[in-house]
Amino acid sequence: ALPVAIQLIAWKLLYGSWIAYSYGGERFNFDELHVADVLFSARHGWFYWHPLGLAGITAFFVWAWSRSEGRAWLISLSTIVLLSAAWPTWWLGSSFGNRGFEVPTLFSMIGLAVVLQWMQFRPLIGRAIACVMAVAITWNLALFALFLTQRIPREEPVTYRQAASALFEWLAKP
Repeated sequence: ALPVAIQLIAWKLLYGSWIAYSYGGERFNFDELHVADVLFSARHGWFYWHPLGLAGITAFFVWAWSRSEGRAWLISLSTIVLLSAAWPTWWLGSSFGNRGFEVPTLFSMIGLAVVLQWMQFRPLIGRAIACVMAVAITWNLALFALFLTQRIPREEPVTYRQAASALFEWLAKP
């Protein structure tokens, strides 16, 4: 209760109200959904910035479809995608990837766990998948470093070419 009380007092002092709604007049717009954008756009699309997440969500979908609790989670995932796609600033401003997908990242992690379990029984294919996963993780860490050091734009779209150029330019410096 103490942290909540402190937050309420801070809002009262700063804004003159006990509750602050910082989004003003913004509302969900279901007439203009940006589903493909929130998932694949160079402007903070979830899978564009985190391609390994697409593999995880695909595996999660297959795993979840055969379970009653999994289908409920798929409904939750779909709801999050639709709400993100209906928000006027669907890219959610300056963030590493789309921060609206923090919760669905859990679903992606479950899917990746399913892939890792599947790889145990297929060692040859598993090694190839492990290599692809290692490259994706390395790329994501490099992209994060570029973002943190502001070598790529924080709020604008970032193409893979821009990110690769920024990375090579950074690595080439003595």
